Amino acid sequence: MTTDHLLYLCFWCFRSIFSVITFSFTSSVFAQQFDQQYLIWKQQQNAHDLRLESTLTHQSAEAVISKKLEPKQALATTGLSTASERVNINQANVQQLQKLKGVGEKKALAIIEYRQQYGSFKHIEQLKQVKGIGESIFLKNQTQLAL
Repeated sequence: MTTDHLLYLCFWCFRSIFSVITFSFTSSVFAQQFDQQYLIWKQQQNAHDLRLESTLTHQSAEAVISKKLEPKQALATTGLSTASERVNINQANVQQLQKLKGVGEKKALAIIEYRQQYGSFKHIEQLKQVKGIGESIFLKNQTQLAL
């Protein structure tokens, strides 16, 4: 092996090691920046959640004071639901149906239209036959559904 070959081999090894170190450093910097951005985002989300929670709590407290409602009724007037609150799919209006998870105005109207076209639901599983209501939405709301 000549000196030129040996020198070239040393240069190649040094270059490879330098590339690995540079890549590791760059990856580390990128990961740190990503982590920092994630932490900032997470703090913003937590602050937003706290603002929403305090607004809803404030609204329910006002409802109890101004209307002298029971706490459970106050929760219902602010759109919050309790675990025991059920939605009668044969009698519910659009607003009541929208309390179900994943059900907006369009799906609520589709449920009412289905009821008008085919009559009352005989069992809650029949709700899956409504256009836009699949297994996923049904399972999320199964415990809240009533006939």
